[in-house]
Amino acid sequence: MKPNQFKSLFLLMALAVALPSFGQGLKAFKLKNGLSVYIWEDNTKSDVYGAVGVRTGSVNDPAEYTGLAHYLEHVMFKGTNKIGTLDWSAEEPLYKQIIAKYDEMAEEADPVKKEAIGKEINELTIRAGKVSVSNEFSNLMESMGGKNLNAGTSYDYTVYYNSFPAYQINKWLEISSQRFLNPVFRTFQSELETVYEEYNRAQDNPGRVQNQFLMGKAFEGHPYSRPILGLPEHLKNPRLSKLIEFYNTWYTPENMVLVLVGNINAQQVSARINAAFGRLPKKGIPERKSYPELEIKGRTQHTAKIGYYPSVALVYKGVPTGHPDEKALDIAMELLSNSNNTGTLDKLVISGDLTNGYAFLNTLREQGRCIVSVMPLYDENQRRFESNKSAEKKALKAIEQIAKGEFPDWLVEAIKNNICRDYDLRMEANESKANALMEAFINEADLSKVLNYKEEVMAVTSEDIKRVAKQYLTDNYLALYIEKGKTKEDNKLKKPGYKAIEPPVGQQSLYATQFKNMPIGQVEEKFIDFSDVQTKKLNERSQMFYTKNPENNIFSLTLRYGAGEREFPKLGIAANLMNDAGIMGAYEPQQLKEELSKLNATYSVNADDNYLYITMRGYEETLPQACQLLARQILMPKLDAKQLSRIKGSLLGMRQQRKENVPQLNQALSQYVRYQDKSDYITELTDKEIYELQIAELTGDINRAANYEAEIFYCGSLPFDNVYE
Repeated sequence: MKPNQFKSLFLLMALAVALPSFGQGLKAFKLKNGLSVYIWEDNTKSDVYGAVGVRTGSVNDPAEYTGLAHYLEHVMFKGTNKIGTLDWSAEEPLYKQIIAKYDEMAEEADPVKKEAIGKEINELTIRAGKVSVSNEFSNLMESMGGKNLNAGTSYDYTVYYNSFPAYQINKWLEISSQRFLNPVFRTFQSELETVYEEYNRAQDNPGRVQNQFLMGKAFEGHPYSRPILGLPEHLKNPRLSKLIEFYNTWYTPENMVLVLVGNINAQQVSARINAAFGRLPKKGIPERKSYPELEIKGRTQHTAKIGYYPSVALVYKGVPTGHPDEKALDIAMELLSNSNNTGTLDKLVISGDLTNGYAFLNTLREQGRCIVSVMPLYDENQRRFESNKSAEKKALKAIEQIAKGEFPDWLVEAIKNNICRDYDLRMEANESKANALMEAFINEADLSKVLNYKEEVMAVTSEDIKRVAKQYLTDNYLALYIEKGKTKEDNKLKKPGYKAIEPPVGQQSLYATQFKNMPIGQVEEKFIDFSDVQTKKLNERSQMFYTKNPENNIFSLTLRYGAGEREFPKLGIAANLMNDAGIMGAYEPQQLKEELSKLNATYSVNADDNYLYITMRGYEETLPQACQLLARQILMPKLDAKQLSRIKGSLLGMRQQRKENVPQLNQALSQYVRYQDKSDYITELTDKEIYELQIAELTGDINRAANYEAEIFYCGSLPFDNVYE
C-alpha cells in the first residue's frame, strides 16, 4: 500500500466516529465539525451525483418573515467573498449599504418613501455589479463538465445538487464547499423579481393553488400550512439582514450532509472531503420549535372556488416520516389506489363511476396526513359534472372497505412486491440513491433503513394493515371541496421594474483563475457500448432488440408499432382505453388487472403522432405468463363502453375550461409556434367526433395499428435466446 493510500484509509477510519459503514458500497462518516458524509460507491456508473443537503426549509421560516429559506436557496448561487469577486474592497462597503437599506425600507411605512429606497438599493446594486460576477459559480461548475446544476427548497430541507465527471471530484469538492464559506448574497434585488415571477406563475397554476389550499387546511396551525415560497406580504417586504441571520443559524455543519453517489471511491476521496468541507466552522445545532397536532373531530368541510373542474380531497390523520406505522399505512393507502389499478378507488375509475381518484400517505418530518382525492364523473349527455357530494360518498365506500379490513391477502402481497420492484428500479439511478440518503439524513433515520427498505416492506402483515387502517381511516376527516373559480388577480405581486445590472464582460475573479488551473484526476470511466445491444428478427415485420440488465432481475419490455395518430387520429383515445381493457371471452378489465398484479407485472399503452407503444415491466420469473396475457389482450382487446363514456366525458368536460387555463394556453401557443396548422390543438378531434366515438371503431384502430411493423425492446437479465423464445 502506498503511503498516501494508507493516509486516506487511516483518515476514513478516524472520521467514522458516529455512523457505521454499510455493505453494498455505502459508506458513512462524520467530519470533526459535525458534517455528515454519505458515499455510495458504484463503479459501473460513468459520473458522480453530488449533493449538499441542509436540514432546514420553509418550516423554519420566522412567522413574520416567511419565504426566507427559498430566497436563500436562490442567492446561494451568487458567490462568496472569493467566488465572483473582482474587487472585494470596493464591493464590501456597497454590500453593507444594501443590507442596511433593506432594513430601512422594511421599517418605512410610507409607500412613496419605500419606492425611493428601492431605487437607492437598485443604484447600489448596479454599482456592486460592476465589481463582481454574480454568475461565476454556475459558470465554473459548467466549465468542469457539471450538469443539471440546481437546488430545491421543501418544507423540511434545502438541497444543492448536480452531476459531474468522476475525474473532476477535486474541483467539485473545492467549489461546493467554498460556496458555504462567507457567501455574498449578490443581486438580491434581481432574485426578488425572479421569486415574484415564480409566485405569480404559481397563482396561474390551478394545481399549485389547490395544493396550497389542501396543505393550508390539512396542516392548519403548523408551518406546513404556509406556502414554501412565502406569504405575499412578506415577499414584498424582505430584509437581507434576516436572510443572513437565517443562514448563520441553520447552515451549520452539524445540520448539513454531503452525499456522493456513483463512480467514486470513499477511501481515495475521504482526505480531500475533510480538507474541503472540514473548513466549515463548527457551530451548534439550532433549536427547533414544536407544534401541536391538528385535532380532526367528525367531518369538517371547507370549500374553495379555485378550480377549473370540481374535485374533493378527504384528509385523515397520518404519521410523520419514520413512524412505526408508516409502511403499513402506506400499503393501506395503496389498497385504495396503486400503479396496478387494483385498489378500491381504482375500481371506481375503471367501472366509470369517477373521472379519477387516487390516495397517498403524505409524510413529512414532523407530521403526516392520509389524503384521498377524487374527481366526480362528467355526464357527457347533460354536459356537466356530477356533484362533489356524490363523489365523496363513492370515495367513502371505497375507504370504508379498507378500514374494515375487507381485502384479500394476495392483493397485499402483490402491492408489497410492486413497492419493492419500484424501489429496485429507482436504485438504478445515482440521483435516486442520493435522494434516499438525503431523506434519511433529513429525518434523522438510520442508514440501515435505506438498505433494508424492501425487507421492512415485506415484513408488514395483513394484520398490521388492518390495525392502522382502522386506526387512521375513521369518521374524523376534512372534506375539502374544490369548485370552479379563478384566483383573484390582486393576489399577484407587482414586479418593481428596476434598472438591469450590467455585469462586466470578459472578467473573472482570482479564484476562477486558480480554480481553472486545478489538476484533474484520473478515473476509469464507463460509457454505454451500443455493440452490447443484440438484435434478431422475430418475423418479416418484427425485430427484437435486447440489452442486458446488470442491476436486478426486473425486465422492461416495449413494443413499438409503426403507426400512430397521423394514420389513426383516434388511436390516442383507443390507447387510453387499452390501459383499462380486458380480454374478449376471458377477462373483464378488473379481472385482468388482478391477474397481472398477481404476476407483479404492470403495463401501459400510449400513442403519439408516429407510434403505438405498449410497455410492460415486472420480475423475470413471471415473464412467460405476463407475455401470454399481454399478447391475448393485444389480439382480442375488450374495451369497455362505460370506460369510453368516462373518457369522453373527461375530454369534453376539460375542454370547457381550456380558454381560462393559463398553462394550457401557454402549451397551445408553444405548439402553434412550432407546428403551425399541424398543432395538436388544431388537428384534434372535434367535440362532435368525440361524442360519436364507438367501441367498435376504437378496437379496430388498435387491431390495425398492431398489424404494422413492430420493434420490440427488451432489457433484463435472462439470456438472449430465452427471451427470444
